[in-house]
Parts: sequence; structure tokens; C-alpha cells
Amino acid sequence: MALEMKTHKDIAAFEAKPMFGVTWRGLAAIAIMLLGGGVLFFGVASVVLTTSGTSWGAAVSAAMEGTDDPAVQALTRATSTGMYVMFPVLVPVAFWAWWRPMGLKPEIYAQYLFRHQLTSKVTHYEDTYSHTSVPSRSSRVDESVSSSGAGGFAQRAGAFFRRFRSRDARANRELSEHAQRPSRRSRGGR
Repeated sequence: MALEMKTHKDIAAFEAKPMFGVTWRGLAAIAIMLLGGGVLFFGVASVVLTTSGTSWGAAVSAAMEGTDDPAVQALTRATSTGMYVMFPVLVPVAFWAWWRPMGLKPEIYAQYLFRHQLTSKVTHYEDTYSHTSVPSRSSRVDESVSSSGAGGFAQRAGAFFRRFRSRDARANRELSEHAQRPSRRSRGGR
């Protein structure tokens, strides 16, 4: 019997979950949300309560008694304003902790996204094998033979390579992936 062990598809994407099934990043986000969000909420709510002319103690005691007092309305307005201010501040923290676009952490995904958006999407290929025209035989001018005889050598080499070029072209015409009809000579034994 062999030992078996389950492994994750990508071991580098593994994140340890030390407490409550939450990663270190999640724990940091929860701490930021509780501390930072709490300070922000109570700060904004205190400002709203102070501008309406009441205090936390009077507003909370009136709400506990269940009276329809202006202090209760001020407390409702203050807590609602605190929530509206706190929400856009805490959403990016939650995205940072738990959002995994395409399995990547948000800061790594953002690098790829910005690089993709900022680079050009058209790839230009330069034609390195551009066609160069060869002058026709009638337009060629015979090179003058220099004292070292280099011009005559060039003409002889050109004629030599033209012979091979025509032989290669003939071979390419004969070799084809399509079946060709037999030539007239091979038909009927003639």
C-alpha cells in the first residue's frame, strides 16, 4: 500500500489560515476594519450629534427609553451618516483581503492589468525577407574587368548559380503534394 498525499495545484498560491479559518491578510483586514472603521464611524457620528446639539449619553438614553425625541432622530441621522462615510473606506480593505481576480492577489493582478492597458496591442513584424528585384538580362550591363579580374569572376559565378537556380525551380515544379497527370510519353507506352 502506497502513501498518498493531496497537494494543491499551485503550492505557491497557498495561504496559511492561522485563526478562525482566516488568512493573515484577512486578520489584518478585520483589525483595520474594526479599529479604523470604528474610529471613523464614531468620529463622524460625534460630529453630527454635536452639530445637532445633543450628546451621545442623551441620545442613547432617549433611544433606550423608546421615546420619540429629537435626540433619537439625531442619533439615527448620525449613525446613518457614519455608515455612509465608513462604507467607501472599508470596501477597498475588504477587496485587498478577500478578492482574488484570476487566482492572484489584487496588487499583483493590478500590475498585470496596468501593463496590459498601457502597452500597445498591435505587434508589428518587419519583413526581413523582402523581395529584391533582379534586373532582366537585357538591362544588365557587363561589368568592366578590372586589373585583378574580379569582374570576370563575378560573371562566371553568376552564370554558375543561375544554372543551379533553374535546376531547383524545375525540381520544385516536379515535386508537389498533389498527384500530377502522367506525362504524354508515359501514356500508352510511347
